Amino acid sequence: MPALSNMVINITTSEFNLDDVEISDDSMVFNIHTAKPQLEVSLSQISFKFSFNYNITSDPSLIEDIGTGTLIVKNLNISGSGSPRHVYDEASKQNSY
Repeated sequence: MPALSNMVINITTSEFNLDDVEISDDSMVFNIHTAKPQLEVSLSQISFKFSFNYNITSDPSLIEDIGTGTLIVKNLNISGSGSPRHVYDEASKQNSY
């Protein structure tokens, strides 16, 4: 029997499709502040459903599987912040960088 410590498993996916997206109406928050970080963005409670075809093989040839699969991501929360280099000063009507 071949040594399993040297086994290589190959996974190939194809036809990766986004089948469904769920985003609630109040899931996006966008804030602008005068202090840093000046921009804050958050998305919450987002869910995705993907479908795909797969082909799994191994070397040495001990494993082989071909089929379809589903990947579900539920209640994903994403947040980000930033401080833009370009700031517009309303009082002086000038841009600064």
